[in-house]
Amino acid sequence: MDGSRVTVPISFDAGKLVIEAKIDGKGPFPFLLDTGGHAILTPDAARTLDLVPTGSGVTHGSGSGSLSEQYTRVERISIGSAEIKDQSFVVIPLQYTIIERGKEAPLAGILGLEIFERFALSLDYHAKTLRLRPSQGFHYDGPGTKVPTRFSDDIPEIEAVADGAHGVFAIDSGNSGSLVIHAKFGNRSGLAEQLSRGLSLTSFGAGGESQNWINYLDRFEIAGTSLRHVLARYANDNKGAFSSRTEAGNIGSDILARFRIVFDYAGGALYFEPDPSFQPTPYSRTGLQALKSDPEAFHVLTILPKTPAAEAGLMPGDVITAVDDISAADMSGSDLFYKMRQSPGTSLKLSVRRGSEVFSKTLVLRELLDRSNDY
Repeated sequence: MDGSRVTVPISFDAGKLVIEAKIDGKGPFPFLLDTGGHAILTPDAARTLDLVPTGSGVTHGSGSGSLSEQYTRVERISIGSAEIKDQSFVVIPLQYTIIERGKEAPLAGILGLEIFERFALSLDYHAKTLRLRPSQGFHYDGPGTKVPTRFSDDIPEIEAVADGAHGVFAIDSGNSGSLVIHAKFGNRSGLAEQLSRGLSLTSFGAGGESQNWINYLDRFEIAGTSLRHVLARYANDNKGAFSSRTEAGNIGSDILARFRIVFDYAGGALYFEPDPSFQPTPYSRTGLQALKSDPEAFHVLTILPKTPAAEAGLMPGDVITAVDDISAADMSGSDLFYKMRQSPGTSLKLSVRRGSEVFSKTLVLRELLDRSNDY
């Protein structure tokens, strides 16, 4: 790398953390920056780079499903003036819902462990910057709290406390949502019963579907900071990353974005600097779950009972073709994410297709979870 540090912009949109990198001098291409991932290219990105993947394998992620994988190698990855040479990649057909960005270029893949283990990285969600410094000889001299880090295979883990229950939690910048409480820890600690009194939903990752219940914790303690009324999901998975016997849970962007974080893998530590400007993103105020699973529409997966979506008569299987008179083809999943989190009382107009029938529905948004509950 040129000089002692390189600072590059990031985008942080609906919880997704995206950086740009050049591959073999081509690009730049957008990549998800994921502490829980490895260097991954999509098949489309590999073709654009004239790479021919070889071999075959199977990989898993959150949920119980699996994805096929092949392998390739590139001469160099360039992030600003920082470079990694002779790097292997896994080629995986990531789901469209993960890589789509509406009218912007889709994600070319994921950059993960291979970046974090070679540089000391300073991640600032609020300023939307990532600073890279050589890991060799790195010394942190900032105001943050040092937290010793260990690893489960390739993902960093730290100790934290969820409503009085101590556990080891994975730090996952690729988790664009809330704190996840794993099934076994949730059952041992009593958090499963508590969180199951919230809303039922289905989440989606590289490994497929995961059945969750979401509610507010009273308190989550991390890096010497006590956070009140934090959204958490209880994932009752028997397979996949959220079925771990050793990890208590998975810390996603809802928590991580409250800090400026320095990742020093070589030094075995993370440093957390609280960001007083952070404003939490509210939970969806619709009772509707829909995914952008193709370029033209949002597909409705779940309608929660006694919510604005249910009261408007929406049903699983409906296809949303426009939102507030904006064509779904011109929107991303992130656009819908923010539409569903507008202020209570906001009207949301949906154009819907159900079989051969086409109609409009209007949802009046309201709070579905009460963060003031103390358990």
